[in-house]
Amino acid sequence: MGYVITKDFPDGLLYEEKGPFVSLYQPAHRYSPGNRQDPIVFRNLLGGISGALEGKYPKEDIAAVLAPLEEIRNDTFFWKDSLDGLAVLANPGRCIVYRLRMPVSEHFTAGGSLYIKPLIRYFSSTDEFFILGIGRDRFSLFEGNKHGIDEVGLPAGQPSTLEEVLGSETGESYLSYAFYGGAGARPMYHGHNDRKAEEEKDTEKFFRYIDRFVFENYSKDAAAPLILAGLPEHISEFRKISKNPHLADEEIRESLAVLDKERLEKTVKGIAEGMYVEKAKKLADSFHVLAGKDLASDNIERIASFIIENRTGTVMIEAERSIPGWVDMKSGDVHYNADAGPGSGDVLDDLAEMVIKLNGNVLILPSENMPSKTGIAAIFRY
Repeated sequence: MGYVITKDFPDGLLYEEKGPFVSLYQPAHRYSPGNRQDPIVFRNLLGGISGALEGKYPKEDIAAVLAPLEEIRNDTFFWKDSLDGLAVLANPGRCIVYRLRMPVSEHFTAGGSLYIKPLIRYFSSTDEFFILGIGRDRFSLFEGNKHGIDEVGLPAGQPSTLEEVLGSETGESYLSYAFYGGAGARPMYHGHNDRKAEEEKDTEKFFRYIDRFVFENYSKDAAAPLILAGLPEHISEFRKISKNPHLADEEIRESLAVLDKERLEKTVKGIAEGMYVEKAKKLADSFHVLAGKDLASDNIERIASFIIENRTGTVMIEAERSIPGWVDMKSGDVHYNADAGPGSGDVLDDLAEMVIKLNGNVLILPSENMPSKTGIAAIFRY
């Protein structure tokens, strides 16, 4: 296979110097009949890329960069496993594919650098988080971002119900693994009050097991916010015993019995969008304060020079804005080209790429969240 499907960004391809570089973006569809058109859209974009490269690079380099794209176009299995958007980046030595949980506009570039602004927007606005659905007798775990969620497949044999944890032959080993003491078979009940007390004890044991399991296997390494979903009384009890430092303030107070994935995803998107908007607002407020102290700017040339000196903290770029041209990534000189044709470079995208290569922070924001009118705003390092 000449291409690799990845979830990592930035990828090592971003740091390679051998061109030509190709970037292709298109919307995708998960289901028929929409996904029947996806290969056709890809073929048309591929035709534009081929035309943009022709005569500008050695034939062998063009053939090398187009070969994995042709493989994608002809791979029927590839098109049966789509999400909502597709991004393909390639040079003569490597081709990587991103399946995205959000639609992207049809776009391609072919030339001296990659076009990564849509990917920066996707990954900078997709702060990952987990959603833990809890009930008195079962739990489920999802991972996602503002663009969507997927249920986490627990390891084979891993219990996810109270009965499996407390009432199975392996219950004791699972509770021991979670460092919360012994378990064994569920107790015999003698009367209403005894039954209620024992049920409460079992629920607490179960919640402690869930808390430890999720932290050790997911939260500890990912350090991502954990949003609770469930009935208010279950959420309240879980918060009392939880030792997970990544537990979020946000929560979804609905029974798991009625909260299917589609409804849960819609609710989570609203929570995540609110988090992102608040994050953008705080940055915009900081920009205005720091600009008055000459510690921030929206001047393209000045920002380019500060990037070269690795003196930028956070750079905000307008999502819908494109400035034809390119930036010399060694000198920081900005070259504008108002007559550039399809597939040509974008000054703002080059600046974003420069920051990413220096491990800087880039946010791609809609125009209404931008604190400037030039398409870019940068906060400098003190």
